[in-house]
Amino acid sequence: MITKIGSVGKGREQLVYRQFRVERKGFLSIVSYAIDGFAHRFDMMHRGHAVAVLPVDFRTREIYMLSEVRPNKPFATLDRGRAWLRKVFADAFTAKDEAFTVNAHQARIYEVPAGMIDVDPKTGEPNETPEEAAVRELREETGLVVGTDCLMAIPPYFTSAGGSTELVHAFIASLPEGHLASRAPAGGDGSEEMDILKMSWEDAYDLLAAGDIETASTRLLLYKLEIIDVKERK
Repeated sequence: MITKIGSVGKGREQLVYRQFRVERKGFLSIVSYAIDGFAHRFDMMHRGHAVAVLPVDFRTREIYMLSEVRPNKPFATLDRGRAWLRKVFADAFTAKDEAFTVNAHQARIYEVPAGMIDVDPKTGEPNETPEEAAVRELREETGLVVGTDCLMAIPPYFTSAGGSTELVHAFIASLPEGHLASRAPAGGDGSEEMDILKMSWEDAYDLLAAGDIETASTRLLLYKLEIIDVKERK
């Protein structure tokens, strides 16, 4: 039984949104708005919805992941990256051509194949289902080819409910026999830099336990695989 034991705030029965304003339009669009009764305005980042897919060979107990360059990582994980970010917000640059340099491996991260669901640029409506997007992203980033009937869905979740509308639709893809023989060329979106990795489930669990898996989608899918693994062993 779920029991309410208290409340914070007024406990409103409805929210009235007003005064919408586009602060930035682009890949990461920012909209601000007001809600009746709140003293401050709210910010919302919108870029659409995404998919993440973990390809699994249940026969050999192997998975495929990516080691990908994510340029934002050093600004969160390196002391000098965080210091540089503080300079950006403080407008403390001494020269416009000042540069920030890191070794590429410091920007790499383990990830499952993932990407945005394609939308019509005029209407903003999806051009594909989450399942179709998962199959497409898996093929583009790893060359592995599966049908939508090979996908096991995880309920969609917010990446950051306090600041973004983005929902991630996550899947485990059960790879068919002979999947390496039928593998297609992997090209990504043309701007990505990533290595395609094959590893045992145990290797992946070790990365998870060591804290080397740093994205929520990858952690969630590996935890789900581990749960499936435990249940099957009972």
